[in-house]
Amino acid sequence: MRNLLEAERYVREEWHEREMVGWRRDCWLFAVMAQEVAEEGSWRAVDLAGVPVVVWNCGGELRAYLNVCSHRHSPLCLQSAGRGRLQCPYHGWIYDEEGRVSAIPSRPKFEDLTVERVQELGLKRYRVGQVGAFVWVALEETVPPLEEYLGEATGWLREMSAGCGERVGGLSMRYEGNWKLVIENTLESYHAACVHPETLYPGRGHDSVFEATERHSRMMEGNSATLERSWRLIEKSFAGRGQVTRGYCHTSIFPNLNIGSTYGSSYVVMRFVPEGVRRTLVEVNLYGCGAVEGGSLPGGADATTRKWYGEGVMKFVEQVLGRGPGGGGGAQRGG
Repeated sequence: MRNLLEAERYVREEWHEREMVGWRRDCWLFAVMAQEVAEEGSWRAVDLAGVPVVVWNCGGELRAYLNVCSHRHSPLCLQSAGRGRLQCPYHGWIYDEEGRVSAIPSRPKFEDLTVERVQELGLKRYRVGQVGAFVWVALEETVPPLEEYLGEATGWLREMSAGCGERVGGLSMRYEGNWKLVIENTLESYHAACVHPETLYPGRGHDSVFEATERHSRMMEGNSATLERSWRLIEKSFAGRGQVTRGYCHTSIFPNLNIGSTYGSSYVVMRFVPEGVRRTLVEVNLYGCGAVEGGSLPGGADATTRKWYGEGVMKFVEQVLGRGPGGGGGAQRGG
């Protein structure tokens, strides 16, 4: 079988740099889930194609700025998340919600800082888009409108947003492998029998059906008879959930987002952060299911069951990811 990509594209620095230019020039990049920045004043700092960005809730409007102080180029937000004003931790410069410099300690000592010059030192701002629960950032003006970029996947994201509930837990893992290898590893179950014989493989029905657009795809699989029987025992605890699916659905939005969901009972959201040609950070967050609009999920013992289920899914995800490229000894040795 002919390889679609030459091995050098996974191991050569020049190819990695070219790909990151393409991410910035052509793509909407998944940044955060809307619930992460739902509170007024909350912010989330992320790396997008090597660019440090802060997504900030400004009076209910989400804005994205370069997470770098214009004075001496120190990072503005050192933590991954927070709430409040943007203030440089190095010299204390403060920026307002428009990205303008609003306060400079010892301002009178800077005789050359005219009003015009201060205006020029505002933070670089980026476009922000949102589809349901998912928030995106475009780093350059060459990126097309969000719904044009997503195409048919816009509907997929809205369906999942209707079912996505509160965050259950999360983890981050670094793989010693190229970002394409890490993502490709999630797009098929062909490797499951060899790599995941005790976790992923027994639960799959291995009847994959694929849908694909120009950039994005989703894979749907039935689950094994054993898993189906187990699910039927607890399904009533999830009655009224916002999205009901048959079996497992895996959605990939190019270039840095994957979402996995089984029966619409929970959502595993994965954001991919290339840190080098052979190093990739994967941020994983698990969200429970939410109720259909205007409805509610069962309480009492059923709520306890959903909590138990979510904790089990989180442990399962950690086990599966630990057997992926890098975590399971690596799958990339060429170059």
